[in-house]
Amino acid sequence: MKRYKQILLVLMALALLITGCAQNNDNADQGTEPVGQADDQSEFKTVVDVLGREVEVKNEINSMVVTPVPYGSIIYAIDGTMEKIVAVNPDVKSEYEKSLLSTLAPEFADVSVDYVSTDFTVNVEALLNLKPDVVVLWHVQEDDIRKLEQVNIPAVALDQGGGSNLEKTRDNIEIIGKLLNKEQQAENLNQYNIDVEDYFTAKQDQIAENEKPKVLYIRDKNLAVAAGGSFNRQLIELTGGINVAAGVKGSWTGVSMEEVLNWNPEIIYLSNFDSFQPEDLYNNTIEGHDWSQIDAVKNKRVYKTPVGIIRWDAPCAETPLFMKWLGQIQQPELFNDYVLDEDIRNFYKEFLSYDLTEQELNKMLNR
Repeated sequence: MKRYKQILLVLMALALLITGCAQNNDNADQGTEPVGQADDQSEFKTVVDVLGREVEVKNEINSMVVTPVPYGSIIYAIDGTMEKIVAVNPDVKSEYEKSLLSTLAPEFADVSVDYVSTDFTVNVEALLNLKPDVVVLWHVQEDDIRKLEQVNIPAVALDQGGGSNLEKTRDNIEIIGKLLNKEQQAENLNQYNIDVEDYFTAKQDQIAENEKPKVLYIRDKNLAVAAGGSFNRQLIELTGGINVAAGVKGSWTGVSMEEVLNWNPEIIYLSNFDSFQPEDLYNNTIEGHDWSQIDAVKNKRVYKTPVGIIRWDAPCAETPLFMKWLGQIQQPELFNDYVLDEDIRNFYKEFLSYDLTEQELNKMLNR
């Protein structure tokens, strides 16, 4: 009997030993290294940029360098903050100081301009110390992209063609949404853009029946104008005007005063790339120019383009509002089924979570 008990104890010990070995083998199969790899994978995601590059970035982006000027404001419209932006093009900072972002995003005041030049070039060596999670730049910045890849700083390219094309701008916004895990916010912003474009597209037959005013969009006192390849030409024509500089090559292209006199525009828009005002044309105070014989000047139809969270001259989150503003100047009798002030207020409430004051709205619209 005693021997039987001893044999039974040995068998039980063997069973426990076999069970323990099996558990150890299972743990080995699911050991710390594979678990660690899974955790690492969850920290990253892949974003496909406009060049078709699959860029691995952190799942949670906390530091961004942004070279394209309008995209600081677009990031704010999508993310609701500019706290993730650590460096920008110096032109962004100058725009910020005269826009509503100085009120909405005071955190942006201390963002560095030391890592990006006004020509969009990135100081890659300096960025090694900054260690950003991602650099957002134009697709034509091939040298910067290559240098950033060499030092393992993620670079996500946006389409610079977004500067002349509504659809490409929306593609860029979609990429920003993916970077920030704010896909729905980006989709909502893009859908509003599409809805407004569709509104004007649906009225093209009616526009064709109306007399279209001759329009000139001027960038600066040197007479760089919105030419045939410009974003502004697309919007002018979509909203019922004729861009008199459509036959000029390029995007922003210099012309002569003689050409302006020959075109004799009925409406002139002055950009916010320059500080000039309608009164400068009305009072003929720009040296070397004579505006007195231009119909737009004689009829007091010179308009300064609005500034919201950024100047509306460039593709931005407020481009749909820009279209509505242009439409009511160029075809007021046709585009009279919306109230611009209300639409601007609603946009700021819905997309920027901000209630515009009357004073801010009047300042935006230069009245």
